[in-house]
Order: sequence, then C-alpha cells, then structure tokens
Amino acid sequence: MLDTDRPLELSPDQLSEVFQVYREGTEALYPLEALPSNRSLAGETIWVDDLEIHRGDRVIPLEVWATPIFGDRGEVTYAIVAFQDISDRKRQHLEQQMVENTLVKSERRYPQAIQVQTDLILRSLKA
Repeated sequence: MLDTDRPLELSPDQLSEVFQVYREGTEALYPLEALPSNRSLAGETIWVDDLEIHRGDRVIPLEVWATPIFGDRGEVTYAIVAFQDISDRKRQHLEQQMVENTLVKSERRYPQAIQVQTDLILRSLKA
C-alpha cells in the first residue's frame, strides 16, 4: 500500500509528501501537524478516517490508529501507527447513500401519484 518493502528513515515532516498522503476528497497534502503519527509523537492517542494515499491513478482511503509509547520518565519514546484500507467500506457507504436518496425521491413522488389518480377518479365520477 505504501509502495515500499522496507522501512524508510524519514523525518515526520516528510511523511505526507513521500507517501502522498492527502486529506480525504481534496488535492491538499495532509497537514503535518494533523498526521496521526505526528500527533501520537506529541503524546496523543488518535483515530482518523479522513486521509487518503494517492498512488498514480488510484486513491486509497485509510483508517488510521496511532498511540504514543512512553519511556520510564513519561517521555514519548516512539509511536505505534496502524492503518487499514477502507475502500470497500467507503464504497458500501456511497452505495447506501444512493439507495437512500432513491428511496426519498420515490417517497416524495408517491403522494403526488396518489393525488393525480384521485383527481382523475373524481373528475370521471363528475362526468
């Protein structure tokens, strides 16, 4: 997913650019201070699902968990970061929204259809 088969020695300020990490739905690199790994290195436990990795013509949405690991004196010594491709979940969510939108449109048309039919019946009875 990251297009590397070995660990890289990168500083935290290089992560977004090197791995092409973007804010979901934008062409803006994920802000360095908001990256889960960087926030975790600052002592915060974090979960996000609003970042994407761009790989050529493919966009991979990710869910990311990060937690700091503290040393004996309470200082952050490193962070553990886990991430998961959530493409299927995002696609299912989009499909569900489309079905719900179709249902809402159908529910709006139903009373109109009933009213038109009622009007036609009443007109035919008066004739």
